[in-house]
Amino acid sequence: MAASSSLDCTRGDDSPRTGQALFYLGLLVVFLAASSAPTPLYPLYQRAWGFSATLLTLVFAVYMFALLLTLLVSGSLSDQRGRKPVIALAVALEAVSMGVFLLADGPGWLLAGRILQGVATGIATSALAAAILDSHARHGPLMASVGPLYGMAFGALFSGLLVGYAPAPLRLVFALLLGALLWQLAWLPRMRETVRTTPGQPLSLRPRVQVPVAVRATLLRVVPVAIAAWALGGFSLSLGPSLIAEVVDLHNPAMGGLLAFLLPFVGGSSVLVLRRQTPRLALLVGGWGLAAGMAVMLAGVHGHTAWLLLAGAATQQVGLETTTYAYGAAVIALAVLALIGALGGGCRSVGAECPARRCAPAGPRDE
Repeated sequence: MAASSSLDCTRGDDSPRTGQALFYLGLLVVFLAASSAPTPLYPLYQRAWGFSATLLTLVFAVYMFALLLTLLVSGSLSDQRGRKPVIALAVALEAVSMGVFLLADGPGWLLAGRILQGVATGIATSALAAAILDSHARHGPLMASVGPLYGMAFGALFSGLLVGYAPAPLRLVFALLLGALLWQLAWLPRMRETVRTTPGQPLSLRPRVQVPVAVRATLLRVVPVAIAAWALGGFSLSLGPSLIAEVVDLHNPAMGGLLAFLLPFVGGSSVLVLRRQTPRLALLVGGWGLAAGMAVMLAGVHGHTAWLLLAGAATQQVGLETTTYAYGAAVIALAVLALIGALGGGCRSVGAECPARRCAPAGPRDE
């Protein structure tokens, strides 16, 4: 976390633009809907192509690795080159990944599509969250926080319904998402650029990760909870639909979509309910939610009961999102204090929850 008294870009305009913020929110929702759309299809892919649960886990894992690595190197890309060009690049890559899924006839295509999708989503989430914050400073943080979760939720739900009850189950959802992306790409030029970049500025994609001394003790205490939370979340999102199909002997893809819908939907609702609570309370609720959710899921597995599996997954997701909020709030608060101290109080705004900076010239004026 590097501190600097001079930033490379400035916001073009501080006035709120609700329509533009909603456009970027819609695009963010489509990206995250696309990220969860393959989840209900995984059991169908397994039966059609006969690959193992290990390979299925790998298909999910390569997406996450591509996403995280891209976030590391491209977090400040839209600060250096502008929001709109970076968003356009991300949409183009996402459209290509939808084309790969449309043409897929084996697990290799799934791996390629998920890697492309991870790169595109990593570029997009940073730039889109920053664009939302730039366009509407008041409501932007909440929109950027819950939009991805609800996008994942409804993407999985609609995908499950289409797979279960519409023609071309392995193709239709990706064709619809491709159409939505191309439509939004056509509208993107009508949006106003929200940052002014420095002409001739060299492009730097080198990640810089530093942990201020004031944050380290808290970070070490919450890391085990964070690892447990996301390990459980990854398990449910990658293997949950297959688990329901095999344990409960219920092979309707809509049930897999319902599971993948419940997880982020309940998580987003948890953020809305608990966002004003203290990190300590949220961490307690989240920790107990993780433990209780796993216990209920195990009861569902042993009892071959679908509703227990769904209830356990939902409870577990409450734990995941509240612990994510708790450790994020605790660590970010300390990091912001350390950053303000390093800058001598001269930093005007800090976009703490967005990998891309909300850039503004240092000065005494408050937002």
